[in-house]
This record gives sequence, C-alpha cells and structure tokens, in this order.
Amino acid sequence: MGLLVAAVWIVILGLFIIRRKLGIIDICVIASLVALSLATNYLLIWLPNVKIMDLIVFSSGFCFGSFVGICTGALIWAVYGSLNPYGFDFLIWIAAMICESIYGVVGSWLRRFNPSIFERSSGKRRLLFNYEVALAGLLATFAYDLLTNIVSGISFSWLYFGSVKWPIVAGIIVSGVPFALIHEFSNAVLFFFGAVPLLLAVKELREHGYAKLR
Repeated sequence: MGLLVAAVWIVILGLFIIRRKLGIIDICVIASLVALSLATNYLLIWLPNVKIMDLIVFSSGFCFGSFVGICTGALIWAVYGSLNPYGFDFLIWIAAMICESIYGVVGSWLRRFNPSIFERSSGKRRLLFNYEVALAGLLATFAYDLLTNIVSGISFSWLYFGSVKWPIVAGIIVSGVPFALIHEFSNAVLFFFGAVPLLLAVKELREHGYAKLR
C-alpha cells in the first residue's frame, strides 16, 4: 500500500516538475529534501511531534514556490503516513497531507516579503528574519495542529459511535493540547535556528550544483 502510494505521488510530482520546467539540479535538491525529511522522521520516531519535516517543507516553498512546497509536503506524508509504526488512519492521513502544505505556502508567502534576504542584508536584518521565520513556523504549526486534531476527533467519533459527536471531538482537541504545545515550541526553535542554514545550503546547491557534480 505504502509503496503504491509513494509511486503514484512520485509520478504526480514528476509531472508537476516537468510542467514547472525545473532544472536537473532543482529536481535533485527537491528529491534530497524529501529524502532528508523521511530519514529524519524515522530517526526521530521515538520523539513525538519533534521533527524537521515542517522546516524542510517550509524551505522548499521558500526556495521553489508554493506549488513545489505543497507537492513536497504531500509526497513526504504520502510515504511517512502510510508506512508509520504508530498506525494508519485514512482520514487523518489525507488531512496530514493537505495540512502539511500549509508550511510550503507560508514559506512561499514569506519569500515575497524577503526577496533578497541573503544578498543584501545586515546582521540585524537577518536576526529579524529569524524571528519572522520562527513566528511563521509557530502560526503554521498552530493551524496544522488544530486542523489535524479536529479531523482526529471526527475520525475517532465516527469509528466508535457511527456519527460525529462534537463533545468527543472537543475532548480529543483538548487532550491533544500538550502534544500541540510541544510541536509548536519545537518548531519555533527549529525554524529560528535552522531555517537560515538550510535555506543557505539549498541556495548553494542550486547555484553551484553543476560544479560540485563534476
């Protein structure tokens, strides 16, 4: 099941890449980001809600636009959600794929206000950028957690009671608050300290990739 889904998403992403006419280096960088996200997700499987996946999807949207950011987030969750030791729930899986795209869209949106952040910017401007990225990551994570917790409550209620019971949904949302806080705090920290190094690495690969491959 997981391999089939992954294959479908790879084909879809390939068609999107052809449509967007990305270069071979861009394709390699995107594939590397997806692989890095999946590898670190499984390495950190023992640490719930602390992952660099969201930062990677954000970075893909920042560097390549919201279209690629959305596709990257969906592809990562297509694999990680279907091959997950915590179990599989179709509705939550679909919701996670859709909601993960929030990070790619936010990354693309933030790039519009910082088009040349790495070319002409002072130390103070870059520090301010770190705070902007951390805030963007915090708000995106809040939206992600709220939406996926609502879907989790609906899925649980429907599975065990045959209908949506909103008091149960509300209870599940409340019970998920501690995990959401961990997710939001860890993402704020990861975005603050990790966004600039990751974005610079992607920029370096895109600009000098051909030379490094020779």
